[in-house]
Amino acid sequence: MHEPRMVVTIEPGLYFIDLLLAELKTKPEAKDIAWDRVEHFRQYGGIRIEDDVACCETVPENLTRDAFSVA
Repeated sequence: MHEPRMVVTIEPGLYFIDLLLAELKTKPEAKDIAWDRVEHFRQYGGIRIEDDVACCETVPENLTRDAFSVA
């Protein structure tokens, strides 16, 4: 449960793990993957986005996004 004045962190990520990619290539779902794009980005290992979100009385406030917005 989230209540006003609480702050939560949301951390979605995308990681390129060679062992898991090799396994995925053997499955029917492999046809839906843009493997050229995977190969292009694989060198970076992945990305994780962290957003700190304040729970408010009405709508949540994304503190991370607000910190970098241009006024």
